[in-house]
Amino acid sequence: MSKHKMPLRKKLLMAGAVVLVVLILLMGAFFWYVSDYYRAEDVALAVLSGENGITLQDDLTILSPSAPTDTAIIFYPGAKV
Repeated sequence: MSKHKMPLRKKLLMAGAVVLVVLILLMGAFFWYVSDYYRAEDVALAVLSGENGITLQDDLTILSPSAPTDTAIIFYPGAKV
């Protein structure tokens, strides 16, 4: 009985192919994950378009109170929002 050994070059090519396939799958999963996020609902868009103390400045949405105050709240979205 003779055992047939696989040449080193073929082993390296197979290992490289496996690593390449795993990397492609991981990249695909990553891009699928980051492209799926929550979008604004119609109600939120309607409120934003109204003239009730909401102003847009660059990438900021500023909600101004009707009476002046020295207190502020900053909403910092996270978790794919």
